[in-house]
Amino acid sequence: MDPNQVKRLKEEQEKALQACKEKITQWEKFKADYEALKQQLQTLPDAVSYDITVPFGSNAFTMGKMVHTNEVMVLLGDNWFAEVSAKQAAAIAERRIKHCVKMLEDFEKEKVQFILLDELYR
Repeated sequence: MDPNQVKRLKEEQEKALQACKEKITQWEKFKADYEALKQQLQTLPDAVSYDITVPFGSNAFTMGKMVHTNEVMVLLGDNWFAEVSAKQAAAIAERRIKHCVKMLEDFEKEKVQFILLDELYR
């Protein structure tokens, strides 16, 4: 094989490996966000209302009260929302966490393949 072709192949594999690592980082963040959301959803219905700060414009906040703590709007996808209970929303978050775990496993396998290919060409 031509040395220039091998060099080009290594460069493309390094780019693909870097992209894979970035996707792993992104999916780890998604997973952490869903885990935090699930934790919040499990404790949300413990009280009837909560005192909160509400965003008012881009740089201001005002005091408010959150009521109906067991009612949550969930994004189903493609701008479709559904009103569900906090328990149902926590179950949805759990399914999304499982999806994140599966995606992380797939990207880890892909990363290992790129590393093995890199070692093969050395």
